[in-house]
Amino acid sequence: MWMRAGAAAILVGAGFVSGLAVSRAQAPAEVKRAILLTKALAPQGYNGIVGRGEVPAGMAGPAHFHHGDELVVLLEGEVEVEIEDGVPVHVKAGEAMHVEAGQGAQAQERGHGARQVHLRLGGGEG
Repeated sequence: MWMRAGAAAILVGAGFVSGLAVSRAQAPAEVKRAILLTKALAPQGYNGIVGRGEVPAGMAGPAHFHHGDELVVLLEGEVEVEIEDGVPVHVKAGEAMHVEAGQGAQAQERGHGARQVHLRLGGGEG
């Protein structure tokens, strides 16, 4: 199911851990994310958001979409991104991808962890 994401959400979202046994003493892995810049872009009425994220090994984000186009550059690691109504896209460190506004996407980390930078442009939030 595709769901709306807020302005602070990134492509990989909050995520979840699958197939990993976590003891009570061990904290579960989580996605680290930060919004680096949010800027109203006049005169188009668009918002620009630049952010970064770190995804632990094996983690997947929830299916979601954004109101604006999103450009993602993978700095480290590998992810597989399933874009709504499309073929999964495998992205490696040093590669970039584009997700059109309104397209649902879900990312799955495929290695030992991933770091990314993303840019979203669009009207409204999310």
